[in-house]
Amino acid sequence: MCLSVDTTEEATGEKFPAMEDPEMPKFLEALCVKHNVDCRPPRTVARLVDKLVGHFLEETCINPTFVTDHPEMMSPLAKTHRSRPGLTERFELFVCKREVCNAYTELNNPIVQRQRFEEQAKQSAQGDDEAQVSKWAVDDGHALCMLRWVLALLSFCVTKCVCIHRKRGVNAPIH
Repeated sequence: MCLSVDTTEEATGEKFPAMEDPEMPKFLEALCVKHNVDCRPPRTVARLVDKLVGHFLEETCINPTFVTDHPEMMSPLAKTHRSRPGLTERFELFVCKREVCNAYTELNNPIVQRQRFEEQAKQSAQGDDEAQVSKWAVDDGHALCMLRWVLALLSFCVTKCVCIHRKRGVNAPIH
């Protein structure tokens, strides 16, 4: 079985506003109160969504079940979904109501990664002990190092392709 975080909408019978909507925190808080879902402060959007998903989805996962397509705000290291903006390429495997696996396509864009870590730092400053942040994550040196690594890897790949192309005896320009 495969569930999406969007399945929470179906389980609650409510149409969720966009994650970035300024009304989202109030909407989620009201939903938690309505369904007796406990969420200790700080009641950030990420924490509220996590508690609702836990209450409505994870608790139903007896047989092996994949929960997919997590919101970006909950997955700072995961790449943005290829066809669904605002979501990430991440899944969790649940068996007998327990998470046994958490996997994602790793984000390798240093600029986007820094933005996500800065958002996590804000959540941590609000008291969210589940925010995924560390001092090095928002350090300019980390972003610069990652950017250099990506550029070096790209340069290596292009050079390798040109060498292979030339070795095969093709002297035409590479398009």
